Amino acid sequence: MKVLTEATLALVLFSDASRVGLHQLRADLGLCLRLLGIGLPLAIGLGTLLAFIVPGVNDIWLALLVGAALAPTDAALGAGVMVNRAVPARIGEHPLMPRTGSVCGSRC
Repeated sequence: MKVLTEATLALVLFSDASRVGLHQLRADLGLCLRLLGIGLPLAIGLGTLLAFIVPGVNDIWLALLVGAALAPTDAALGAGVMVNRAVPARIGEHPLMPRTGSVCGSRC
C-alpha cells in the first residue's frame, strides 16, 4: 500500500508540475518568492500559535509540526480570498495556486 501511495503521489505532483508555464513563472518570479518567502512562514507561524490553543498541545515541536503540516495544504482557508473579485486575477489564477473543488468557486 505504501508503494502504491508514493507512486500515485509522484504521478500527481509530476502532472501538476508539467502544467506550469515557465514563461508565466519567470514573469511572476517576484510574486512567487514573496508568497513562498513571506506568506508561507507567516502561515506556519500562525498555525503554530493556533495549535497551542488546542488542549493537550504543550510542546513547541508538536505545535510547529501542526503549523507546518497545515499551512501549505489547507486550501479551504484561502477559498474566500481566491473567489473575491477584489483579488487581482494575476494572484487568484496563478498556475502555482493550488486548486481543489472547494476553492475553485467562480474562477475555475
